[in-house]
Amino acid sequence: MTPGSEKNESGIQGSELTEAEIDGIRFMREEEKVARDVYIYLYEIHPLRPFLNISKSEQAHMDAIKYLIDAFDIEDPVGENPEGVFQNEELQELYDALIEKGSTSREEALRVAALIEEVDIIDLRTELDSIASNED
Repeated sequence: MTPGSEKNESGIQGSELTEAEIDGIRFMREEEKVARDVYIYLYEIHPLRPFLNISKSEQAHMDAIKYLIDAFDIEDPVGENPEGVFQNEELQELYDALIEKGSTSREEALRVAALIEEVDIIDLRTELDSIASNED
């Protein structure tokens, strides 16, 4: 079976995914890992309970996207990568910048957290707009 096609072990059935959709799923998987890994790191240096709680939520998001990756037989960009390691160079740079900024103080760590959540909202709106404009 080609990646992103037909019915699979998970019971998901649908049309074949486009390369753009496959790329989008792979990107989302690593993007959620960036968020999770940043929150884990922030919690280690600034042990604020919300960082721990949100890291667990980000793990749940990663798991949901992993389900799609497995369901559509897509190569997982996360694989066995440890915390803070990413295939996508832009996401690696983002992670590095966020932890550098969040390391300086609790206030900066909270600003980093707010930025992550703001970007999540923007990404969701963009994806919803894309879905709404899709004629399929």
